[in-house]
Amino acid sequence: MLLAERFSSIQRLLRTVAIILRWLQRRRHFRQAVIGAREMDDALEVLIRLDQQTHFMVEIKQLEAGSDKNHILRVGGRIENAELGHDQRFPLILPKSTPLVKLLIKQAQETTLHGGAQLMLHSLRRKFWIPHASQAVKSFVHKCVVCRLHRGLMFKQQMAPLPGQRVKPARPFVSSGVDYCGPFTLRIGTKRSRTLVKTYLAIFICMLLKPSI
Repeated sequence: MLLAERFSSIQRLLRTVAIILRWLQRRRHFRQAVIGAREMDDALEVLIRLDQQTHFMVEIKQLEAGSDKNHILRVGGRIENAELGHDQRFPLILPKSTPLVKLLIKQAQETTLHGGAQLMLHSLRRKFWIPHASQAVKSFVHKCVVCRLHRGLMFKQQMAPLPGQRVKPARPFVSSGVDYCGPFTLRIGTKRSRTLVKTYLAIFICMLLKPSI
């Protein structure tokens, strides 16, 4: 669809198509600034219908009985009696890798705040059914700079090797150490203050804990 290739946002595309439809139906309201939600839905239906007529022409002729009142193909299934919305029970089918589908994937990415392929697929499948949607979404995410930054690995601190006393067999308490060496809370006069323990105090405690041989 040449019109969809001219836009980088699905919202701008829908507003443009809504204005065109408004001009075709009622020319006197062409200068009205506000575009209603119903006009946006009508514009989306027109774009979907054009995409389906281009890529599913044979299927439309063979399955005219399966299309809805607006002559748009939908996917049927076993959940038609579920307590869900009509779009969730009968999602709109769209061809893969068309300009309209790419704009819808971009909208799903922005709506989910770059939440990843699975979250984007869940958002799309609430209304649309796109064959091989997983591949299309993963390809779109792979090319996104923001998503690549989110997937970047952070540097991890490298742990030093354990001392020999901790990995070599020996009698109990041959080597002793203290992990906690401050700060300690000391009482000085009538007030309470915090004083850091110096290095030589920690060494002195270790010497007291080490038994003489």
